[in-house]
Amino acid sequence: MIVMAIVFLIIFLACLFTAVAFGVMAAMTDFRGMKIPNLYSVLIFAAFVVCYGALWVGGYADSVFSPLLSHVSAFAAVFVITLLLFFARVWGAGDQKLISAYAIWFGIGGLPVFLIYTTLFGGILGVGALVLRKWKPFKTPPKGSWIDQVQAGASKVPYGMAITAGALASFVKIGYVSFDTLRIFS
Repeated sequence: MIVMAIVFLIIFLACLFTAVAFGVMAAMTDFRGMKIPNLYSVLIFAAFVVCYGALWVGGYADSVFSPLLSHVSAFAAVFVITLLLFFARVWGAGDQKLISAYAIWFGIGGLPVFLIYTTLFGGILGVGALVLRKWKPFKTPPKGSWIDQVQAGASKVPYGMAITAGALASFVKIGYVSFDTLRIFS
């Protein structure tokens, strides 16, 4: 029994680490070139599917996650709203897919926390963009990078960085990496 609990804990942590790692990679590519590869969002989404499925089989899903409908609803709501933002040319497609992929991790109950953190980090990036645009502190930023584009006058923010930072903060806030959650597997 204890061996199985350890196996499910490892699966949970591996899926969580996968979501974090590919989010960090998405943030880095967004910073470097204002693009987020679809693969990163797909793998973040898939990590949740694998995690929820495995924990459901092991009987841990209800202890760690909200009901599946809550997670699917959060994904669907964020996907539709951000798709409309994409069509309105407010958001990029990569940002839309990344935030949707993370939304499934939080469910409806955790979604406000995630969106608030993401917005706060996005605001910080926005202020950073204004500073970069006004003072141009970097003499030779990498060609095509966010800093290069903003210092040249573009009004852009690598929102993938804010989404990933919001997800990381939310993972902590909602308790995915808390001792209470980890004790569930004992």
